[in-house]
Amino acid sequence: MNTVRLHPARDDRADCYAFLGAQFSDCPEPAHLACMRSLADGAGAAEPGTCDAVLTALLPETDMALLSARLQAEQARLFCGAGEGYTPPLPCESAWRNDRTKCTTIHAVAQAYAEAGYWPAHLAGPLDHLAEQLRFMAALCQAETEALRLGNARDARVARSRQRDFLDNHLLVWVPGYCRRLGIQTAEPFFRAVLSATAQLIEAEMLYHMPVARRVGAR
Repeated sequence: MNTVRLHPARDDRADCYAFLGAQFSDCPEPAHLACMRSLADGAGAAEPGTCDAVLTALLPETDMALLSARLQAEQARLFCGAGEGYTPPLPCESAWRNDRTKCTTIHAVAQAYAEAGYWPAHLAGPLDHLAEQLRFMAALCQAETEALRLGNARDARVARSRQRDFLDNHLLVWVPGYCRRLGIQTAEPFFRAVLSATAQLIEAEMLYHMPVARRVGAR
């Protein structure tokens, strides 16, 4: 479980992607929830982080074992895709976009991974699962940060270009709408916060990658 304080600043983008991705696949164990709750005391500062709402959603909870059982049941209902008409489809790009076939979508995602030299963890199953896509973006953000640290402007530009392409061709196409639709289907404050933070992150990233001239004009 990622325990880093998460802010939407450039050097924290990888952490934020990784943290949110984990919430769509990792089992919410009591120890992990207790760790996140302990971080909530530092959330909500003058410069709030993208994921602060996820942490503060845990503040009213006192029994982590009971919360864990409750969240595991809701995680299975929301994200495991038990069957049409019973639960929502899996949080996979191919299940939530209708403009092309599932095979075409999965192939395009796999090609993006391969071109970046990314090896999927397969912790959540399909290649186009939201958890995997967010981990991929975390890896690209980390690659950009590392290249900048080493003074390698070319590799930094390549990593950033791959981020922008994946946002434009994949995440922005389906994730904000998916998150808002699922957000009204759960009564759990924790998962509502996770879904809201994920949509906000993806949309904020669109502005992060927007050329400065366009960004100023959009104000």
